[in-house]
Amino acid sequence: MAPAFLIDVVTGRLTIGEVTLEPHQSKTAAKRCVAPVLTGEKDHANGYEWLYLAGLTFGGRPAALQLCFKQSKLWQASWSVDLPGAPLEVGWPSREAIDNEIASVRAVLEQSGFKFDGRSARYEWGLVWSGYDPKGHLASNGLRYRTA
Repeated sequence: MAPAFLIDVVTGRLTIGEVTLEPHQSKTAAKRCVAPVLTGEKDHANGYEWLYLAGLTFGGRPAALQLCFKQSKLWQASWSVDLPGAPLEVGWPSREAIDNEIASVRAVLEQSGFKFDGRSARYEWGLVWSGYDPKGHLASNGLRYRTA
């Protein structure tokens, strides 16, 4: 069974199956924790590195998660959710499919206690967002931790 990932509204911790990642956790420690679902990584050689995770679920739906490390510390996460039967427009998600993904992600987050003010929800530890990205024509779901 695919591990679920969740975000703790109080602390911003990410739980992936049985593993918990802390805000600002080191990339080395996080990489060891997520090894079973790690599908790739990228070092941009500018202080930003990414780990790509797949085979997850978010709210019971198939999901992929990307972890961003700034100066080797967990700083941001973004994810996408696959909805069955999502309509496509010439191989790309339709605006309807994008809006459905956003609604699905927000429903899961709101059930977890997140309170949105427009596109985002702000907390002492950082912020979570879910909304339409017109430049990329996609659903943008993510979190960013405040600088430690």
